[in-house]
Amino acid sequence: MLKKITLLVHSLLAVLFCFANKREDIGRGVWKESTATVTKIVPNKTKPNNVVLIVNVKCPGDACAKKGLKMAMNGIEVDVKPDKNKNFVHVFKPGKFKLKFSGPSYFAAYTDSINFEKGTKVFITVQFELEQKNLHTRKPVIYLYPHEKTEVNVQLVYNGDLEFTYPEYTAGGWDVTANPNGTIEADGKQYNYLFWDGKMDQNKLNVDFSSGFVVDSKSLVTFLESTLAQIGFNSKESADFITYWVPLMQVNEKNYIHFILNEDYNQVATINVSPEPNCMLRVFMVWTKASGGLGDVLPQAFVPCKREGFTLIEWGGSEYTLQVK
Repeated sequence: MLKKITLLVHSLLAVLFCFANKREDIGRGVWKESTATVTKIVPNKTKPNNVVLIVNVKCPGDACAKKGLKMAMNGIEVDVKPDKNKNFVHVFKPGKFKLKFSGPSYFAAYTDSINFEKGTKVFITVQFELEQKNLHTRKPVIYLYPHEKTEVNVQLVYNGDLEFTYPEYTAGGWDVTANPNGTIEADGKQYNYLFWDGKMDQNKLNVDFSSGFVVDSKSLVTFLESTLAQIGFNSKESADFITYWVPLMQVNEKNYIHFILNEDYNQVATINVSPEPNCMLRVFMVWTKASGGLGDVLPQAFVPCKREGFTLIEWGGSEYTLQVK
């Protein structure tokens, strides 16, 4: 029996080693996949006709217990809940099984078909890795309103990969001449705003889904007109915002909307402006189809800055992949 168990250990470790070292290219970087690794196999005299599987789970941020983890054996899925030591136990009849371990926001960990023999206790460690979900940062635009004609430098630090800028963003940032009426001059041309967009890992964005708004498609325009005015937009900024976003959002019967403002916008990008504005209002809208999810949503409240002296206004947004109520 001991010889058979030793051979089983060697075969399991060889199979799972292949899966523990897989890598997948995602976007522009190389991201680790979740892994499942056999750490020990011992005889099990208390359940000689069964297999006892003991799984220890490890997650980024140590949040496995809150993620709703699942295990599948040959495609048959069961919910699992780790104990305080981050272990769960599953007892089953011997046989050949492919295992899959999964959880929200994580890459799944897989094994090949493994012959589990009766009378054994098998220990597996599952290391979950966060799954990268590309979040497309759409049309962030920056308006500049100086008190008088002013030379301005704007430097952007984006938490992702820039895809397009207009006028073109250089290593030193945007060097422009800003006018009190909002027009911007650069390279002999005139612009209404500075434009950029790109993509980032959605997992880098922390959204409080307990607050925000659930808005019917037919009410999007009136909702945004009212809410953007509360946030502090003028009529032109609101019109630019609404004419870009509403056509994309109105395909859904209802949308969940959450606004990320000012310092929290730094999760997406930070900007350094010289000279420093007296009022800086930065607004990033996250939205997704509302089709069931997180329960009641508390409305957000806003306190706009006073538009005095040199004012900078920025807005952008993204469609989030999570579906919420």
